[in-house]
Amino acid sequence: MRAERERYGEPGSVCREWFDDNKWYPREFNDVVGWIEVYALGNQVRGIVWWVTAKSIRRTMRHRHFVREGDLFEISFCPDETVEEIRERVEEELRRILRLPRYRKRYIDINSFLELSRFIRWRELLQRTVSL
Repeated sequence: MRAERERYGEPGSVCREWFDDNKWYPREFNDVVGWIEVYALGNQVRGIVWWVTAKSIRRTMRHRHFVREGDLFEISFCPDETVEEIRERVEEELRRILRLPRYRKRYIDINSFLELSRFIRWRELLQRTVSL
């Protein structure tokens, strides 16, 4: 039995390898159909959406073209707002967008942004774009 395991591997390993190679598909991040661009302009943080131009979104789309679909949000900030207040307002705006009918059925991953937003120096970012 031991010799057979060394020769053929663990029971079921061939089936698992076939499934991984032929059927399993990590769709969560492989099929980008759009993204939200968040940027600072003056005393505002803005978000615009880029979306694929395909009429139907399928797994096998080869030639994807993205166009700017439009502005999602525009938040103005006062000079006396703290970094935490700015961050909370931007995060809340992104969460609000997830509830909109157009995006409710789409998978929009904002988790990375929410994790990284704690490390963004929002006040410096806004002041830097004002002085340019």
